[in-house]
Amino acid sequence: MTRPSDPQDVTPVRHLVGYQLRRAHTLFALHWQLRFRGKQIRVTPMQGGMLMTIEKFPGLTQTALAKQMEVEGPTLLEALDRLQQNGLVRRVRRAEDRRAYALELTDLGREIIEDVKHFVPEREEELLADLSVEERETLISLLQRIVRRSQSVLAAAAQSSTPVAGTPVADAPVAEAPVADAPVIATPAE
Repeated sequence: MTRPSDPQDVTPVRHLVGYQLRRAHTLFALHWQLRFRGKQIRVTPMQGGMLMTIEKFPGLTQTALAKQMEVEGPTLLEALDRLQQNGLVRRVRRAEDRRAYALELTDLGREIIEDVKHFVPEREEELLADLSVEERETLISLLQRIVRRSQSVLAAAAQSSTPVAGTPVADAPVAEAPVADAPVIATPAE
């Protein structure tokens, strides 16, 4: 019996993009957790991205934030509720539309966002140190193309009778397409 020369060849999934994306996501998330371990208020990567977005666009509505972050409403509301409970964000009724809330950072939220904004570039530099600037730009471009293609495939599958990876069409998640006029926002990985 011969053994493969590369131990990675033993695992049949290591060459799959989805597997590598999941591993990278897991490691980025763990790095984030270690950074904020022991802090009085813990902030998840998604919450950090939300805080960064609210800081950049004060008064943003919950709906607009969900579009900017490209997440489903219930997912956003859960994270937003936690930010509000921790005193980082406040919801203020909009005078022009009493059904909508404007989102604002609290004083504590502004303190926390400074820590997040300081950490994110350090994290990117540390975890992506083996990639050149050009490789990082290529990686971002490729990931954005994967996201766009995945969104198109899911949207088409939801409108047809074609199941997505064995999922019945009625149950297939539909990711919202990116907002055409939305600025590109560097958000911490989830």
